[in-house]
Amino acid sequence: MATAEDAGAGTRAEAERGGATRSWLGRRASFALRPPAGRIGPGARSSAAWAWTGLAAVLLGGLGLRLWGVRQGLPFPYNADEQDHFVPHAIEMFERGTLNPHYFANPPAFTYVLHFLFAVAYGGAQGAVHTFALHPEAVYTLARVAAAVLGTVALWLLYLAG
Repeated sequence: MATAEDAGAGTRAEAERGGATRSWLGRRASFALRPPAGRIGPGARSSAAWAWTGLAAVLLGGLGLRLWGVRQGLPFPYNADEQDHFVPHAIEMFERGTLNPHYFANPPAFTYVLHFLFAVAYGGAQGAVHTFALHPEAVYTLARVAAAVLGTVALWLLYLAG
């Protein structure tokens, strides 16, 4: 009868031969996630370098396209979501002194992200409200850059998902 140690040794032996290994979900996979240490050659390393270079190019290209024209149309908001939903509600949370946006037609996660960024960038509630009143284009630009960065992070997460 096999013991738990025998089962563990068998799994390690299979992994060393390039056989089945455990995936990141903990299930058995029928392929090796990476080649065994003795079988890595210069071709495998160069293809991995190309893969990382390609990923970096896609991420930087995605960020560049998202940031292209980030100040377009300012000081006026570009669309209704900017004008009616996220930025004004993040500022109103400072004015009311609460973390409740009192608005849930859209999920408030992005409003909370903007609230935090405005607090950091403008030195707290008074600075954020003052900047929004005098220079709304600065506040809208920061919100647009945050959306662009989050979109680029979504590209990276898509890569990780496979």
